[in-house]
Amino acid sequence: MKENILLVYGGNSVEHEISIVTALQVKEKYNGRYNLILCYLKNHRFYIDKNFNVLSFYKKRNCKLKHEIFFKRDTLYVKSNLRKIKFSGVMLIVHGYNCEDGTIYSFFKSLNS
Repeated sequence: MKENILLVYGGNSVEHEISIVTALQVKEKYNGRYNLILCYLKNHRFYIDKNFNVLSFYKKRNCKLKHEIFFKRDTLYVKSNLRKIKFSGVMLIVHGYNCEDGTIYSFFKSLNS
């Protein structure tokens, strides 16, 4: 069974769109080696969705973010149905304030303490 790795991308930076493109490129390149889970950060909240795999989803003016998630240790929980997914690593593909200053790294580090 492949390891679940979170690809955290998005954020509140002017480089938001670059982060999306980079995450999709990483997923395409390494998905055979790992089970990569796209974890979109928007307005200080995390989301997952099967539609995140398609670049055109993000181009929609009012794209709906339906599956907000929260974390407990090495597991993410989908709020809408409490489905849980264990993960063994996180790849940060985010820019700007609260991202490149180590804040988001510290958040994920604290989950494993």
